[in-house]
Amino acid sequence: MSLVRVLLSIFAVVAISPSGVIADPDAVRMKGATEIDLEDVPYLAAIVVEESDGIHCVASKIGPNVLVTAAHCLTVSKNEPMAVSDVYVYMDIGNGWFSKISVVGIEIHSNYLNVKNGSDIALMFLASHYDTPDIGIFKGDVDSPTGTLYSWGPTDPDSAVPINPVKRHVGIPSNEECHKAFKEALGVSILSSMICAGPDENENISESGDSGGPLTVRGDDGKEYLVGVGSYVRNKSLNYPYYTVLTLVSYYAEWIKETIATESEHSTAAEYFTAAEANSNFGGCFSNILGL
Repeated sequence: MSLVRVLLSIFAVVAISPSGVIADPDAVRMKGATEIDLEDVPYLAAIVVEESDGIHCVASKIGPNVLVTAAHCLTVSKNEPMAVSDVYVYMDIGNGWFSKISVVGIEIHSNYLNVKNGSDIALMFLASHYDTPDIGIFKGDVDSPTGTLYSWGPTDPDSAVPINPVKRHVGIPSNEECHKAFKEALGVSILSSMICAGPDENENISESGDSGGPLTVRGDDGKEYLVGVGSYVRNKSLNYPYYTVLTLVSYYAEWIKETIATESEHSTAAEYFTAAEANSNFGGCFSNILGL
């Protein structure tokens, strides 16, 4: 499979707090969410783009130096990636506060064209390896009726820095139910490579800036596992239940392995999937569509 790759050899890690994106300091971007401590989601990262206002998207750490997010977060047109020199992430690298970390590689799935057509998934590679906890990928059929969405919450009114991550417990409808809703309202298909959260009769759960954020479920071992990364929501102007559509990460497990294997400059595939595989062996855009 052809891969879109862009690498940067110069990197730095700077201890700093990230800039927020929310115009109203008292607003929580993910509707109905509650604030949690950073230590509760050590794998959560914030993507920031140079010369932009605050947090651009959300990502999840799935290996020592690899993050997964939505492709549309990192593209400038179709599947052409942003320059790595224009992108960096904030996350806790084990010191209890945010650190600014440069990106040395971006991989966009080669089938990505827009959120409607799927394959809205990308990997980001960091220059250094960090032993902070990763989140494993759920690999069975998702039969849980509920899950948890994560994003970044309100900002400090003085510094515009996100104070804490936020979470919201959501329903996980069947793809058939979600597909029916989108097909009837918009003529849009929900593919087998997607998963939905919701619906919410009153408002979108996710908002602009929540893209790439993880949807998780708990396995039989009680641990949280990554199911989806936020892709798009339906347009608020339509009188229909609101769903958040996410990319089903397990659908792209082989692509993730192959992509990491090709990034021999930074890592090997084995180190990323050992923990995830060991812990996951249990069953179980156009006018009316908006990228998050």
